[in-house]
Amino acid sequence: MPVIGSYRGCDSCRKWKKKCDSTQPGQPCSRCRTRNIACVGVGQQRFKFINQSSSSSSSSSASSGGAAAAAAHGQKVVSRFVEHATPLATGSPKSPLRNGNDRVADTLVYFLASTHQGYNLKPFRLSVFGELPRRIGYSPALDASLAAFTSLLETRQSPSEQLNPRSLQLYASGLKALETSIANPSSRYRSDTLCAAYILSECHIWQGRNAKLSRGHAEGLVYLISNIACQDLKDLFLRGICYAITANLLQDSVFNPNVKLNPWIQELYDMPEQPLRPLLDIQAMSRLPTCELRVFAMLPDLIRHPNENKEQIHWIYSYILDQYLQVKVFISANRETSCWNAYDGIICNERHGLFIAIGITLNALLRAFNPSNILLVSQRSIFCADAIILAERAKQERPLAAHHVPQAIVAAWCVTDDEATKETLRQLIEDYRSTFAMAKLVQHLSCWPEAPAKLREIPWLTLPQKTEAAAAAEAAAEADAQSVDTDDGTEIIDRETHEFCCIL
Repeated sequence: MPVIGSYRGCDSCRKWKKKCDSTQPGQPCSRCRTRNIACVGVGQQRFKFINQSSSSSSSSSASSGGAAAAAAHGQKVVSRFVEHATPLATGSPKSPLRNGNDRVADTLVYFLASTHQGYNLKPFRLSVFGELPRRIGYSPALDASLAAFTSLLETRQSPSEQLNPRSLQLYASGLKALETSIANPSSRYRSDTLCAAYILSECHIWQGRNAKLSRGHAEGLVYLISNIACQDLKDLFLRGICYAITANLLQDSVFNPNVKLNPWIQELYDMPEQPLRPLLDIQAMSRLPTCELRVFAMLPDLIRHPNENKEQIHWIYSYILDQYLQVKVFISANRETSCWNAYDGIICNERHGLFIAIGITLNALLRAFNPSNILLVSQRSIFCADAIILAERAKQERPLAAHHVPQAIVAAWCVTDDEATKETLRQLIEDYRSTFAMAKLVQHLSCWPEAPAKLREIPWLTLPQKTEAAAAAEAAAEADAQSVDTDDGTEIIDRETHEFCCIL
């Protein structure tokens, strides 16, 4: 049993770090005699014995035995590190004071910085979620909605992926806090309230089971944003929320005719834009084509009334086809370069899927006008083949990212006439079943009265049941359409073309 130090000299020599020549207590050392001072502390043990045995039990027993032996000889054991013979008990360090908002902020930062492409929030809505950690703690509605959203993210990241009761409870609490904030005129049109409504509408995609309530979320957002868009949006955060909500409402307007985009969407995009930041990368002159939402806002009316909008459908299809080809060229030219990163890939795949989905929709309408057009048939085959390539490439972006990829593969599955392609697309639909974009599409289809019967082949899709009166009226309309003379060149749009509306 080694000893840490064995000094037994007097206190004066120990204080000045000198060697003491005293050999026994009561006999002063030469240094103390020269200075005529008292020689105190000779022979006193000042250091603690340490047991270096391998087991902690033998260490504790040996140390207790050594202490007992020292006590039997009347010697006082002085520790090197403490002033007492017996060390004081110390507790574990306490964690700093925290509340629920701190945990929500930590979770948001974790998912914003996540290296997993499927759980990183940057491509989800960076303009909104990137600002949220610093805004926590100022609005009860926003705090409650973020608590529900982060709990949902943690649930989706867990191996079970099953909704837990706490997530549902937080979602209900968020709805109650949002209702209180909207009822207050002073906070009704604030950016935090609008952001809370947007986040809860996203939570409902996975949390909710009632598709009609999802339609209510969209209609409520239209009411809020229509009153905010008429204001001067100098707050960049508020403008970013409005753009994010508008992108969702464009998709909702296809399935829900109560979602009116005009005139507020024109007022929103007529506002002066902020100066663009300088581009520092080498790809500054060949950036990815942007999505013109003014054009996309026209699509719901074109799809619902194709006969009255033939010229507009031709024009928008040419525009979408041009943007689609530009995206393909951009991806093939930059994907293997050193400046390409995961975020660029997610954005490219999102826009690629969007143009494929809309292109298949308009291609189906144009083929209904002109079934003998071979060019449209070949373009349909290209769209379907690219949808498969896109879905395979974007698999690592599941479940949060991969926006518009499920819409593209569902649309391609509806229109393709090749059995091998259809089988591949059907398997890809199953692979994307648990994604956020597919969950949103499923909710839209479950309350869409024009949903095609072909989609009933997918067992986990719930389509609205038609009443007997509606079925009889539809059969009568189809019979009347078949009896119309088409010699004047006017084509009758088949009922099945409406099934391609689900891909926006």
